[in-house]
Amino acid sequence: MIEIKKAGASQAGTIKKIMHEAFEEYNRFDPPSGAMKETEESISHSLTEEREWAAVLYENGSPLGMVRVKEEETRLYFMRLSVVPEARGRGYAKALIDWVETEAENAGKSEVYCKVRCTTEDNIRRYEKLGYEVYHTLTVTRLGTPFDIVAMSKPITM
Repeated sequence: MIEIKKAGASQAGTIKKIMHEAFEEYNRFDPPSGAMKETEESISHSLTEEREWAAVLYENGSPLGMVRVKEEETRLYFMRLSVVPEARGRGYAKALIDWVETEAENAGKSEVYCKVRCTTEDNIRRYEKLGYEVYHTLTVTRLGTPFDIVAMSKPITM
């Protein structure tokens, strides 16, 4: 049985574990994903300070996926969407995105968006299949290395 539950600061360790397992493959990027530098303490702090909230996906009680969300005035921004490698291909990422979209609709938001590295073309295609469209491309610099990301959004129909 699959269940998605909103997570608090007490689940920061679980969130970090899932995220680090899922983002391990992005360590080969230059620069590596910033997700790998996040700690249980930094995640807990963000959740405690209510700068963001999170949800964890469980299958038969085992945590296999998670997503973090920041609420803005008219939209939700989801980030660090993560599914542990051994659980991929089961629709869990889609289930987490559907959950975020439902939360947005329930909160009266008009849009959901995310940001994706241009080098992760498979991720961009996955989001496009779910109705997300690129609306902005930008270059960011991390650790002295510039790289491109796209911002993708989907309108929420109420």
